[in-house]
Amino acid sequence: RIVTMAGGGQRMLLLLLVAAFIVFEAVVAEDLDPKKVVLLDATAPSSGMTNFLFRGNEPKMTNQTTNKPQFAYNELVAALRAAALKANTTLPDDFLLMDIKLIYANDPLESPDIIMEKNFFKANPQLGSFMTLEIWGDDYPPSDIYPESVRDEWAKTLNTWQHDKLPTRIPWFRKQLYTKTVKPVVTYFHCECGCDRTGEIAGSYMMYYKNFTFHQAMAWDDAIAGRWILPNHEWAVEWFCYFLNLVYGYKNDCVPQW
Repeated sequence: RIVTMAGGGQRMLLLLLVAAFIVFEAVVAEDLDPKKVVLLDATAPSSGMTNFLFRGNEPKMTNQTTNKPQFAYNELVAALRAAALKANTTLPDDFLLMDIKLIYANDPLESPDIIMEKNFFKANPQLGSFMTLEIWGDDYPPSDIYPESVRDEWAKTLNTWQHDKLPTRIPWFRKQLYTKTVKPVVTYFHCECGCDRTGEIAGSYMMYYKNFTFHQAMAWDDAIAGRWILPNHEWAVEWFCYFLNLVYGYKNDCVPQW
C-alpha cells in the first residue's frame, strides 16, 4: 500500500511552534480560573451513585502572605459547586475529589505543580487523591494520510499506535462515574491552561458520550480556552472522530472548519 504524508516541512515548523508554546504556557501558567471549570457529565439518578466529571485548569492560587503558589482546594470546590449549579445540578456536601493532572512527559516546568498537588493529597487523604496521565496529542492529522483507505485503516486501529489511546482512555473516564465508592466522587481533570490536553480529552468525551459533533466539540474547546487549541491535540480528536465513525458507526464530519 502507498502512504503519503503531505506537508512535512510545514508540519515540522508547526510542531516546533507548538513545542515553544508548551514551554511558554508552563512558565506563565495561570491560577485557577472558575470560568474554565465545566461539568461534563454526572451519573444517572437510576444508577444509585452520585459522581461527577469536570474539566478545568491548574487548581492553584498564589498565597497573598507568602506570594507562593498553593493548592486551591476551597476555591476549586467553590468553582465546582458553581459549575454544577450552572448545569442545573448540585454537588453533595461531602465527596472525594479525584484530581487528575494531564501532563507531558518529564516536563520539569510542570514539576512544581505536580509536587504541590501530590503533597496536598498526601497531607489530606480524607479529601481525595491525585494522579497524572501523559497526554501528548498526535504528530499529524488524518488529512495527511493518503489514500483514504490507509487513513481509515489507521483510524480503525487507533488504539494500537496512538500514544494517548483515546479509544480506551475516554471510556476509562466514563468508568470513574460508575465506580461505586464509600462517598460520592468528583473527578476533576486538567492540565496547566485547561485548554489543550484538557480540550483533547474533554472534546473526545463529548463526542463519544454527549452527542457532540466534531465541529461542536472543537468550538466548545476553543471557547473555553479563548483561542484555538494546539493542533497536535486537535489532530488527536480528529483521529478519534474517524475511529468513532468507522468502528461504532457515528456519522460525524471529521474535517476541520478553518
